[in-house]
Amino acid sequence: MTVPHINANKVVLARLTVGRFVGEPLPSSDLPLAPRLWAWGRWGTRLLLLHVPARLCVLVGDLGQHDWHHRHPRGDWSNAGYARQRDLAAGCPGWPEAYREVWGLGTAIDVVFAGLASLPPVPEATLSSSAVADIALGM
Repeated sequence: MTVPHINANKVVLARLTVGRFVGEPLPSSDLPLAPRLWAWGRWGTRLLLLHVPARLCVLVGDLGQHDWHHRHPRGDWSNAGYARQRDLAAGCPGWPEAYREVWGLGTAIDVVFAGLASLPPVPEATLSSSAVADIALGM
């Protein structure tokens, strides 16, 4: 049995990008009435006063398919949301790591910096010129 070759450039690129989604999970439906109403009120308030302004003013652009457009810089960006879903359903063909998702601005910032901090230094000599061009085009 042969071990498939893992492209180190693709591993680095896959770890550097995530799909960023604004919002947070819905409140639990098995709470008693008063705590459930409080949870839904808190959720709605945070949605309107935190997440919507963050989406409109801070995280504009192709949030949900941010990682897809870095993996496919020459892909059909106008249909990137559908293409990302097809990639997920197919198991991320050609990529050694699956897509990752984060929800909320604070979590997105934390995940990005934690991911950058965890990467080993990559000597420039190991990156091919086509990989550098793909990364630059994907930014």
